[in-house]
Amino acid sequence: MTFHTRFGSLADFQKGGVEVIDDNPRHYVFSNVFDVASRSRPWERVAVAKNFEYVIEAALARGESPYWTARHDEFVLCMDGEVEVELHRPDEPPRVVERDGAHRLDALPPGKRMGHSVLGRGHMALLPKHSVYRLRGRTPGAVVFQTIEGPETLLRWAEICQTEGGTAKPPAAPSPPRAERHGEPLALETRFESGPADADTGYRSFHAGGFTFRRDRYFAYVSHGEVHHQLPADAFLRALMRDVAWGFFYGTVNFDDVLGTTNFYGEVEMFLGAKNEAFVRAGRDVTERFASADLMKTFKAILRDWTNEGFDPFAAPLETAAAFGPKRGSNDAAIERQRVSARRMVGLPGDTGVRTDQSGYPVNRMFADVPQHQPFVEAGPGFESEVSAFNLFGYLSRSDVTWNPSVCSVLRDSLFCPTSEEYILPIDHGNDRVEWFIQLSDEIVWDVKDGATGRPRARVTMRAGDVAAMPADIRHRGYSTKRSMLLVWENGSPAIPELIRSGKAPVIPVKF
Repeated sequence: MTFHTRFGSLADFQKGGVEVIDDNPRHYVFSNVFDVASRSRPWERVAVAKNFEYVIEAALARGESPYWTARHDEFVLCMDGEVEVELHRPDEPPRVVERDGAHRLDALPPGKRMGHSVLGRGHMALLPKHSVYRLRGRTPGAVVFQTIEGPETLLRWAEICQTEGGTAKPPAAPSPPRAERHGEPLALETRFESGPADADTGYRSFHAGGFTFRRDRYFAYVSHGEVHHQLPADAFLRALMRDVAWGFFYGTVNFDDVLGTTNFYGEVEMFLGAKNEAFVRAGRDVTERFASADLMKTFKAILRDWTNEGFDPFAAPLETAAAFGPKRGSNDAAIERQRVSARRMVGLPGDTGVRTDQSGYPVNRMFADVPQHQPFVEAGPGFESEVSAFNLFGYLSRSDVTWNPSVCSVLRDSLFCPTSEEYILPIDHGNDRVEWFIQLSDEIVWDVKDGATGRPRARVTMRAGDVAAMPADIRHRGYSTKRSMLLVWENGSPAIPELIRSGKAPVIPVKF
């Protein structure tokens, strides 16, 4: 079967949108890179996403840009067209650079030519700190910049974002931690045990605090006292795999509407029914608190024992064997994958390498039509570690996992974490901070629910070029029929957990 990967362009893009159920569409700050670029003057840098001081800017790449410089790294991703990046190292840092963000220069200052690169669709380049750069649109196109808000950043939220289609509902403050709601902190649980292999199925049972985990041929069972819950074994393992791989992630990882964990960064709460209003109303919700490292050991032990040979919890269902049946072997290679995390940018000397057939990353069956050529890069002597670019779309086409973002470019705490998606996100991710998505190819539909109750809030359809924020008071689950490329943008600042605890972290990223 032949699959067609749908990218967007200035000449051909189809916007999705926010279908509101009980929310305000403005909270999702929904726009489209190609739409914004097509309505802008050449090289206007219009913010399409903002997370504290960090921004993603969209620009129409036509003709020559001004000369720009910044006192920090920036990155540029070509979404359409062909763009040349020209880099220079000034003899002295320009005096205009007194704050973060890109600064426009009247002329090229004296210095050395560092090199240049030529980017096509899906190619990404480093714009090194203290360099002077100019871009040239060889053919009209669109680019996005990963940068910090500065004098060149244009804020036009009311003009570019969806504003109609819902109620003017104010954002709700995220629910306080359970310990705060009940007036006293939960003590850390220290009981961790495992049982012998079942004589019939071969699977072991596990205990963490008052929680018991067991499985049979089809289902995983989780109980605590008189509260019992079950879910399909494959769904449980896929959700557990993400919780383990992401280190309990940001906020709440809901395995389904009943079971989940909430990260307190060093400690973690596990619950049954605490995010389900029916359970809470009936007084049947239970929550216990653990040291993160201790609960992680139990979760990893469950994964090792319950994951059968041939089943990969990171893979799409059509790419892996079934999780069902009695115990047969194991698949440690799949569950012990290390999350890819570039230190500066993929492809730089000494950093995370590009993916190739030789390095064990063949092109996925659904991305066979994605161009694999790398951008042209010419670095001057001594600048080989700074003049760099790589094929991001080709990199993603070779991903061997789904719904598992990998860090590809780093600007202080601003992390570009693109990923390939197919079938269903195995969890409902309950944000504790704002999260941003840029759809790079194809389509994902997001079901958005209230983070505390699970009540439906919105349905967000994202197509190539679409940009959307996920507010800090929701939970979301994505659906991707055809394997797609998604850019997840995170703010990894270590100050954010304290802002969350104090109630100072914003629920929505911008107000307009």
